[in-house]
Amino acid sequence: MPLHDEVPKLPTEILLNIIDIIAPSANLPQIALPRDHPITKTLVALTYTSRALRLHARRLLYTHCLFIHTAARLRKLLR
Repeated sequence: MPLHDEVPKLPTEILLNIIDIIAPSANLPQIALPRDHPITKTLVALTYTSRALRLHARRLLYTHCLFIHTAARLRKLLR
């Protein structure tokens, strides 16, 4: 494969810093962001990109974007 066809890659540490910037700040008035919020959608999309990003994005989702609308979801969360 020629060198000019390779996709440039950012180091994982930089990507994790970008995710931290995307995450909601403490000054947001909401306790948990709704599932249709752009931050929630972005974090969900990041969980599908790589293993390194998945763990970090999931932690932020559980911290800022919980969506508990059924008893079954609450049970799964409490496990």
